[in-house]
Amino acid sequence: DDMARQHGMSRRSLDRRFSEHIGKPAGEFLHDLRLNYARLLILETDYSIADISERCGFSKQSGLSRAIREAEGCSPRE
Repeated sequence: DDMARQHGMSRRSLDRRFSEHIGKPAGEFLHDLRLNYARLLILETDYSIADISERCGFSKQSGLSRAIREAEGCSPRE
């Protein structure tokens, strides 16, 4: 919603433009960016899962755990 407002368009218009150029809506694109950053931090750092979830913009550790489980089929610790 913030990005759409900053660019003077509706969220639907922003999603449509993202989909045309990137292949997915803005929210899905941002979620994928956050998830990829979390994967990198899990593999390359000693940060706790709670710290990684906060750094990547997940509101709770359980949100990151759920996203990883859905994408990878395992928990972040695995």
